[in-house]
Amino acid sequence: VNSEYQYKVSELEEVNTDLDNLFASTNVGIIFLSKDLRIRKFTPAFRDIFSLLPTDSGRNISSFKSKLPADQHEILIHRIQEAALNDVSDEFELHNGRDLWYQIRVTTSIDSTSESGNGLVISFTDITNLKHLSEKVMLQEETYRNIFNNSMVSIWQLDLLKLFDQIRFWKH
Repeated sequence: VNSEYQYKVSELEEVNTDLDNLFASTNVGIIFLSKDLRIRKFTPAFRDIFSLLPTDSGRNISSFKSKLPADQHEILIHRIQEAALNDVSDEFELHNGRDLWYQIRVTTSIDSTSESGNGLVISFTDITNLKHLSEKVMLQEETYRNIFNNSMVSIWQLDLLKLFDQIRFWKH
């Protein structure tokens, strides 16, 4: 029996080490919270949002100040509390007040034995590049719209595939 326990402990240590290596290799801030919002585990990248130490496990996430502006921090904590209270997922974006945008995804952590929620998994994905590209596309769209609206030249668009389909239809 003792050797079986040692084998199980060894397996669990190996899985835990694999998870720690996976967390360290991702550039996504992820935190695992219990149902009462106590910190269970987090990735190193999560420290870009909250200044946490490994010894902070077991403490309530709402007792920490994030690196977000106060209004964004309040929104974050409120949305996390609502997701935990209502046992629902949530997704939203927050700005760090300087130069970074995050997409935050709050999902319920499911206990495989009871298939019910036993906490939350919260991921912070840096979408700054996506936001900048989106802004550039909107500016280009506005520029082209102004060119088209103020141009003295007629502009029209022709869908050649649709035209060929109509010609084939007329031939029959």
